[in-house]
Amino acid sequence: MNETSGSPPGLADNKGSLSMRNLIVGLVLALVLAACQTPTSYKPHDGRYGYAEEQLDETTYRVLFSGNEHTSRETVNDHLMRRAAELTIELGFERFVIIRSVTEKVPPREANEQVTCGYGYYYGTYFYYPDIIPSHYVGVVYIKMIAAETSYPPERQIPAKEVLNWLAGCPGV
Repeated sequence: MNETSGSPPGLADNKGSLSMRNLIVGLVLALVLAACQTPTSYKPHDGRYGYAEEQLDETTYRVLFSGNEHTSRETVNDHLMRRAAELTIELGFERFVIIRSVTEKVPPREANEQVTCGYGYYYGTYFYYPDIIPSHYVGVVYIKMIAAETSYPPERQIPAKEVLNWLAGCPGV
């Protein structure tokens, strides 16, 4: 202990050394900043990140998930599958078939640029933000919801409840 301040040696003295309080404040700030650097959570699209869907016909949908720069390709794909399964169940179906799917890394760009991802325009929306959007993954999957009796081969049919059960055991999904 420092005899003049009662603090551990080197942490506080009258010469402006780093005090315990400054160390704690610095650690708290570092933790707050680190918490800001997390992958996009599973949520509806907010204009930049999250999931969205568009109905193409009675049983066909385009599902989109856009992650931030900290969201991995695998997480984007997991969120796409989760939304496809939820949508299938919400609409009264048990299974879906993936017609086509693509996940791409979008390069950094100004936020007001229109982006294309695989098939068609990025949800057909222009974004107007006065900053740069960092490189991140965007995934699009086209699904057809099906009844139990269908002409699709069984190996192509994806049971929605099983997808949700499997993803429930995955951390961060």
